Amino acid sequence: TFSRFQPMRNVPARVVCMLGMNDGAFPSAASGLSFDLMDRRKRRKLGDHQTRDEERYAFLETLMAARERLIITYTGQSAKDNKPLPPSVLVSELLDTVDASFSFTDTPQEDSEHQPAATELLTVRHPLHPFSPRYFDAHKTDDRLISFSEKYYQVARALESVPAQINTPSTASLPQRHGGNAQTKNVPAVIELNDLISFFRSPSKYFYTQSIGVYLDLRTEELPDDEEALSPDTLGVFDLKCRLLEHLADAPNAHERAEQLRQRWEAEGYLIPGNRRLFDETLEIVRQLLDAKQKLSLGPPDPPFLFETRLDDNIRLQGCLQTYTSQGNLLVMRPANEQPKDIIAARLHHLSACASGLEVTTHTIFTKKLSDSIAAHPPLEQAAAQKLLSALSRHFIEGSQRPLCFDPEIGWMIANGKQSQITEEDWSGDKRHKKGTDIYTRREFGDSLPEPDSAAWQTLTHIAADLFSQLPGKKGDR
Repeated sequence: TFSRFQPMRNVPARVVCMLGMNDGAFPSAASGLSFDLMDRRKRRKLGDHQTRDEERYAFLETLMAARERLIITYTGQSAKDNKPLPPSVLVSELLDTVDASFSFTDTPQEDSEHQPAATELLTVRHPLHPFSPRYFDAHKTDDRLISFSEKYYQVARALESVPAQINTPSTASLPQRHGGNAQTKNVPAVIELNDLISFFRSPSKYFYTQSIGVYLDLRTEELPDDEEALSPDTLGVFDLKCRLLEHLADAPNAHERAEQLRQRWEAEGYLIPGNRRLFDETLEIVRQLLDAKQKLSLGPPDPPFLFETRLDDNIRLQGCLQTYTSQGNLLVMRPANEQPKDIIAARLHHLSACASGLEVTTHTIFTKKLSDSIAAHPPLEQAAAQKLLSALSRHFIEGSQRPLCFDPEIGWMIANGKQSQITEEDWSGDKRHKKGTDIYTRREFGDSLPEPDSAAWQTLTHIAADLFSQLPGKKGDR
C-alpha cells in the first residue's frame, strides 16, 4: 500500500518503507498564507497549529508501526558529481540515536582495529550508476548490492574488460575557463564524446551552462490549461516514438508487444484511453524505421564498446559506442526528420569509432523521406579520423574558455554553399517555421545576423568547415 504519512501512519505492518526522505523534503518547509494574520504573530501560543511538529509526530508513529523491518530511502549522492548528500533531519536524528544506543562489536570485520558505528552497518550506499560493477562482483563486500538486470550486467562487464586507466578517474582537467592552456599540465585532458556532441549543438549554451553555471532558458512553472488535453503535444508524440522504438527493437512479435504496451500505458495514464488513431500512426512510423534497420542486415548488437583515443595537443577522447556484428557496423537512428544536429552526432560517432581503430560503416536512419534518409559513412583511416577529431577538440577547448559563435542550421547552410540564402530569420527566428539561434547565442553575439567580415562570422565559418567537411575515403576507395 502506497500513501502519504497522514492516512497510514499508525497502521501496523510487518514491513514499513519510507521513500524519498531527502534533506529539505521532509519535514516540509513552512509556507504561510499572505492573508493569514494569525501566522504573523511573533510568539505562538500553546495549541497553535505547527505543520513541522505534526510531521515529526507522524514520522514517530510510522516508525512505531513497523513490526519486523523498517526501510528508509533517500538520495545520498549527487547525480551530478557524486558528492554525499545528507538525509532528512529526522532520519539524521534517528541515526544518531541508533549510534548512541546500539553497537555491533561481535560483527566480524577485516580491519579489527576499526569498529564501525551501527549506522555504517545498517546503511546501504548504492553506486551512482545502475550498471556499476559493484552490483555484479562475485567478491563484493556488501551482499545487499544486488541487480537482476541483464542489460546493466553487459555494461558492467564491458567496464571491467577495458584497461584500468579508462575506468580510473583522471587527475587531469580541461583548461581553465578563462585564460587556460592545454599545455599547462603534462597529463592529458579527457573529453567525453557526449560532451563533444552537446558542445557543437550550441557552443554558447555549453559555455554558459557548463563553464560558468548560468542558465538563461529556465522558465517559471506555468499553470496547466483549463481544457482537457485530448492528444499529446509534439514532444509527447516524439517521446512515444522513442519509447516504441526502444521496446520493439528486439521484440520477436512486434504486433503483440505493441498491443501490450498500449494497454499498459493507457492504464498508467501515459496514453489517453480511446485515442487509438494516434497510437497506430506512431506505430506505423516506428515499424518503417525498424524495417529499414532490418534491410541493412546489421546483425546482432555487440556489447557496449568503450573506447579511448589520444588526439593532438595532449587530449584524450573517450566514450561508449553501440556496434553491430563484431564492430563492423554503427547505427544512428532517430524517429524524427533529419536535422544538422543529427548529422553532427552521427559524424562524431563515426569519427570516434574510426579513430579508435575500428573499421566500421556508420548508418543513419530518419523518418522524413525514409528512402532518401538512409545514408552510410564508409570506414576511414585511423590517422585521418584522429586529425579531424583533433581539430574539433581544439574548438571544444577554446569554447570551454569563452563563447564561440556557431549554430548547426546556419553552419550546415554555409558548408553546402547556401551562404547567400541565409537571412535574418535564420538567426533570430520568425515564430513560424524558423526557430533561429538559441537565447545563449543571441545573448552573446546580438539579435542580428553577424556581418560577414566580423570575428563571430569567421568563427562560425571555420567551425562549419571543420564539422561538415567532406569525409575522406579509406585508402583504396574510389
